[in-house]
Amino acid sequence: MVPWIILSLVLCVVGAVLTIIWWRVGDIWADEEHKRFKGSDDSETASGATVIKSFDSPAHDDGDPPS
Repeated sequence: MVPWIILSLVLCVVGAVLTIIWWRVGDIWADEEHKRFKGSDDSETASGATVIKSFDSPAHDDGDPPS
């Protein structure tokens, strides 16, 4: 019984440490990607929402269901 408790504690500690390392690596990667793809003007995305229409929907919706 004691070996199982010790093993589970070790696995929990190792899992927590690896999770924190994974998050740090992910944050570093995300920061690099953000710097790499950052546009010259961020006011475009900050000014308002961008409406993206689906290709399946008609360009003009007059209230009639699609046939």
